[in-house]
Amino acid sequence: MGINAGPGTFSPGDRMVMGVRVKGDGGVSYYAMGDFANAVGTRIRCKLLDHKGTAAAEIASVQEFTVPAGTSQITYYLAANGGTGTVWWGQPFLTNLTKLGL
Repeated sequence: MGINAGPGTFSPGDRMVMGVRVKGDGGVSYYAMGDFANAVGTRIRCKLLDHKGTAAAEIASVQEFTVPAGTSQITYYLAANGGTGTVWWGQPFLTNLTKLGL
C-alpha cells in the first residue's frame, strides 16, 4: 500500500503510526517495512518487523514515527522473503495521528 503527500494525506513533520498482525508457520521469513521517498527518489527505509525463519505465534507489530522532511510518498511493504511455510497478514494500517488531532 502507498500514499502520496497532499491535502488530507500527510505532510512532513506529521506523526503517523503503521502496524500489522502476522502469523507464520514452518520456517518462513517475512518482514514489514515503511519506505519514505522524496521527489528526487532518495529513500529512507524502516523495518517494522523482521522475522527470520522460525514458526511464530501471532504477532502484532506497531511503529509510531514522524514523517521525515522532504517526504512526498510513503509505501508500506509486507513481504515473505525466504524459507518454507505460510504467512498470514491481517489488519495492515497506516494512520495519520496529526490529522486525527492525536
